[in-house]
Amino acid sequence: MPLPSPKELHMEMPLYEVINLGAYASTDSYQVVFYSGTIDAFCLECEKEGVFRAVGGEGTEAAISAWDWNSMVTNANTIRHFSRQFICARDSEHRFRSYFRLDGDKLIKIGQYPSVADFQSPGLQKYKSVLGKDRHRELVRAVGLAAHGVGIGSFVYLRRVFESLIEDAHRGALTSISGFDDEEYQHSRVEEKILMLKVLLPPFLVENRAIYSILSVGVHSLTEEECLEHYGPMRVGIELILDQRLEQEKRQEKETEAKKAIAKIHQKVKE
Repeated sequence: MPLPSPKELHMEMPLYEVINLGAYASTDSYQVVFYSGTIDAFCLECEKEGVFRAVGGEGTEAAISAWDWNSMVTNANTIRHFSRQFICARDSEHRFRSYFRLDGDKLIKIGQYPSVADFQSPGLQKYKSVLGKDRHRELVRAVGLAAHGVGIGSFVYLRRVFESLIEDAHRGALTSISGFDDEEYQHSRVEEKILMLKVLLPPFLVENRAIYSILSVGVHSLTEEECLEHYGPMRVGIELILDQRLEQEKRQEKETEAKKAIAKIHQKVKE
């Protein structure tokens, strides 16, 4: 596992995940843990994307030097708790904090505020129009569970979201696809159903229909750790599908508006 970036460590990594610092040079891990630059992230209080600047930790922990860090991670008897702070560039009262426990060369993230789910949920709001209230809530739950280290549960909700997209297309096919064989559809495997509905589904979903199989294997066979390992690509895949749905909806809205406008103009010039 590669050393996480400062943003991944402080804002995105689930709680209680262990990083074996012995696998990395202490200077490299120090630069990540005690990062002193800026991080682009959504500010919940500003309600918009912003820039957070590192301002050290709270209390005496801000004074840990690279030399001290090297001594700490190479000492098996080390037990140390510390925190890091980042402030919003727009308002210094808007702060983010992450909390850690160092046990020898094992770094454990033990706290974060705002939470990982809090940071990621605002970016999901745009999908509400595509998914509806209930399915959007399930997507948010998937993100929240993964943020707290629950891999299998996150896969369950991601699969439900994926299934809802297919069922939406199925209902549309019953009225819009001439000669659609619903009996064959009902007896087909999910990947076969997707091919039957391909004209109504986002291209990314059709091309990557194996997402469903991966999510199903995760729910039934994979461990929590394996699901968490694969969660990122699964979530991105579903978001890309939803992005294509949004693009389709916007294009349809523009087409409808354009047709009405053209018809109105045509009627006017005929008079």
